[in-house]
Amino acid sequence: MRPKERILFILCSVWISAVALTSAGIAYSGGIRGLELAAVTLFLTFGITAFIAQLIPRGILLSSFIGIILPFLKRNHVPVQVT
Repeated sequence: MRPKERILFILCSVWISAVALTSAGIAYSGGIRGLELAAVTLFLTFGITAFIAQLIPRGILLSSFIGIILPFLKRNHVPVQVT
C-alpha cells in the first residue's frame, strides 16, 4: 500500500468512526437501546455520509453558477472616476 493510499484509508476510517460515534451518541441520548441502536447508528452514519457526498458537488456547481452570473450583472454599472 502506497503512502497516499494509506493516508486516505486512515482519513476515511477516522471520518466514518467519528460520524458513527456521533450518531450512536445522538441515538443513545434519544432513548434508543439494544439492536435498534446499531441500526439507527448505521442508518445515520451512511445517511450523513451520502448527504455530505451530495452537498460538496452542489456547492461547487452553485459557486460556479454565481461566478458566471455576477459578471453579467456588473456590466450595466458606469465607472466613476475619483478625483
